[in-house]
Amino acid sequence: MASHSFTNEADEFTQISFLSNPSNLPQPTPVPKLDRSQVLAQHQALIERERAWSQSSSTETRQRKEVVGPYKPWSRRTGSRDLEFVEGLHKLRCDESAKGKALLVRIISPTVVNSISVHCVIEDNLGDVAPVQLYRLPRNTSLQDLNDRFPQSSTFVISEPTLRSSKGGFLIRIDSPADFHECLDPLNVQTNPFRNEKQNLSTPQEYALAAETYLEQGRLQAGLRSCALAMDRAWNTGKDELLASLGYLQSRALYEVGQYRSCLDGTEGAFETASNWPQATDPKGQIAKKALWLGAKAAYRIQEWDHAKGNLADLKRLQKLDGEMLELERKIGKRIEENREGSFEWEGLFDSAKEGKYSETSDYRQPSIEVREIEGKGAGVVAKSRIERGELILFEEALASAESTSLFQGHGGGSSTICVNLFTKEYDPEALGQTVSVLLEKMSGDEKVKKLVYDLSTGPAEGVLDKLRVERVKVEEDEVYDYDEEEDDPDAAPPGLDVSRVEAIVTYNSFKVRCITAQASAFDPTAKDQPKTDRLAIYNFASRFNHSCLPNVSYQFLGDRILVRAIKTIEEGEEVVLSYTDSMRGLEERRMHQEKHGFECGCRLCALDAWEGSKQREERRSLITQLEEMDEKESDDLDAYLDLLRQIDDTYATDRPTSLRSESFRPLTIFAERLARASQLAQAIEMQKRALEAVGASFAPSTEVVNSFPILGDEESVKMALRIADKYQAMGDRAKVGIWVENAKRLEDGESGGVLLERRYKDWVGDMGIKLDLR
Repeated sequence: MASHSFTNEADEFTQISFLSNPSNLPQPTPVPKLDRSQVLAQHQALIERERAWSQSSSTETRQRKEVVGPYKPWSRRTGSRDLEFVEGLHKLRCDESAKGKALLVRIISPTVVNSISVHCVIEDNLGDVAPVQLYRLPRNTSLQDLNDRFPQSSTFVISEPTLRSSKGGFLIRIDSPADFHECLDPLNVQTNPFRNEKQNLSTPQEYALAAETYLEQGRLQAGLRSCALAMDRAWNTGKDELLASLGYLQSRALYEVGQYRSCLDGTEGAFETASNWPQATDPKGQIAKKALWLGAKAAYRIQEWDHAKGNLADLKRLQKLDGEMLELERKIGKRIEENREGSFEWEGLFDSAKEGKYSETSDYRQPSIEVREIEGKGAGVVAKSRIERGELILFEEALASAESTSLFQGHGGGSSTICVNLFTKEYDPEALGQTVSVLLEKMSGDEKVKKLVYDLSTGPAEGVLDKLRVERVKVEEDEVYDYDEEEDDPDAAPPGLDVSRVEAIVTYNSFKVRCITAQASAFDPTAKDQPKTDRLAIYNFASRFNHSCLPNVSYQFLGDRILVRAIKTIEEGEEVVLSYTDSMRGLEERRMHQEKHGFECGCRLCALDAWEGSKQREERRSLITQLEEMDEKESDDLDAYLDLLRQIDDTYATDRPTSLRSESFRPLTIFAERLARASQLAQAIEMQKRALEAVGASFAPSTEVVNSFPILGDEESVKMALRIADKYQAMGDRAKVGIWVENAKRLEDGESGGVLLERRYKDWVGDMGIKLDLR
């Protein structure tokens, strides 16, 4: 893509969108013949540039832009099935669709990564060469793994290749990794596919031995590839015992690389084959036993508890379970209980998350919720029966998660990547693109995950994606998968990986992840500028909740797991909603976010803000800004603060409930802390109680026990209660200290759960100089 200068962001998005649209490509042209030595020299220069950059002592940071949006080509065929193999590059055309065609190529260079894509050089069966750019591979893949996955001299198939003309000739751009797959036996595709091709005479046993060695060395991709080659060579031997042992070995390699679904499928095949042997072939049934055990572990990792339990039961009939097997049996029983009852060891999960450890636990979904069609909204989550405040609604592991990892220093020059999102016309952190890459990798090895992902909404991008889908049908004159068709086989998933659709799904369904263990002084909810997280995650069920600025559930994160609790009683038939945005912000800020995501909230808070008019809202925002600026300047003019607060109150309609004045929360908090510094603790407490009342709380007049709970504020409300307890402690009122610590715990019941109050806020309390017993 040629470089362009843009006068503003809008121009850049317009230009990139224009250049990305295939209908705006240059007229198709014949494929030019590239100079082999020149292409290889340019690739070697790229390798040396990247190596020099990684070894540089420079503190300079280079920034790359990664486009997220529609139009990305992909093949809906699985592998090379139903594709016509062309004789070589010369049979294709630059900047023209190659639908229905496939190209057999051989890699003739090492791979190199330049932050957003993997580069290599290929040749076709006539010796013509081309540079390749492969996108959407997880960026945490090591260079060794890449070269093991795409080794020199290996043969690959490019499904429906995309050739783009460039200043130097052309390149092959592959947006979907599923469209670049190894061909284990080129002779099955073309006769004499490559000049000077040496026939590989290695036996299945030799490949299996190599696989064992690679797995021991930790070269998992090389081990997996050797297993695939061994299986390919063994199919025609007719030796079931060989196929079973190789099937088990391949399953072991799949387990090591994290492809647990494929591993489970492989162990079932190995067990079935081994079970049909004559007893004399394997009198002790070792392959069958090992397949059952590995299958149990794989099923455990993908939360198929009954399957794992069944495997162990079958194994128990064949042998006595050892200690490791008995431990897995115990853990499976625990996971089944968690999944059924929603009973978790929250303290242990919190501690593991704080240490950055992965927690072995089950997902849980409240039986009283279901997805239904809601008039005017589409699908949403609805309560089938009454749900009490504080009840656990959902505890779910992410389908995929990632963070912005390309920015680094200390190992050469730094690199950073931003995503130019054509769906929302926003610049997103690299984490969005990385989450897409991780999700695509997972989808490629798990058809169930693929089905779940394609079932998620693409938000306002659905229109353009549907239009492109119709255009594909016209081009292909073929049936295309209907992502929304209920009559489709529920176990089936669309073939291929539609990168643009997955990018839209991640754009409109991902969550910014901030683990609740991060409660140190780095985060203060009363601060004006909050630190932004660059970690994103996408979930199956959590992505199905609709938005309301007045939610009835809250969500938190333990590691990458999302934890959803009811913050108020939810009646039967009521929609279960969470807030996508910070509801403490003004209407304009909330609407800006909603507009980019294709909806406009119609909740009571939005209705009240809209009814008051833009003039009142602008005046309120201006007054709040003045008060914040006074605070930043360390002003101690309490009368001036109080006067601004009165003016802020006057911007609200007189009949507006005090419980729905969320924008007042922060200015009241600021004034309270100024009063506390002036040793006016009683007055400070009154301001803090008013702040809580502004987000929906109420208290018993004499005891100050919370009567109704905040509907906004999340952890800010809990911390406010602890600040009030701290001030009462300074005043020597031990009874009120106890009441407000208990209030904080009850507020936390609707967040992460009251049992975690002490663990969640212990560090924050210490950093704030607050001395409270939170147990």
